[in-house]
Amino acid sequence: MAPLIGAATAYRAGVSYANAWYKRAPRIAELWIDAVEPGPQALVAAGELRKEMLETGKKSIRHAWHEMDRGLDDLEHYSDPKRRSS
Repeated sequence: MAPLIGAATAYRAGVSYANAWYKRAPRIAELWIDAVEPGPQALVAAGELRKEMLETGKKSIRHAWHEMDRGLDDLEHYSDPKRRSS
């Protein structure tokens, strides 16, 4: 049972991590384009890009951590010897 729970947990953690980036990808790409184009908005866009990247990184890690925690709870529940003996 543990390998299945581990695989499911890894999948859920990976999908939730990627999903956070996927949802913000259009905004990040827009800011990146604005930041690399010369002009008065480049510095502002670069600051916004930095902020967006940090926020997305933190959010994606929180989502992945939540799934890992959930997987440990599942493992604890399904590998409990008391549960097997009943």
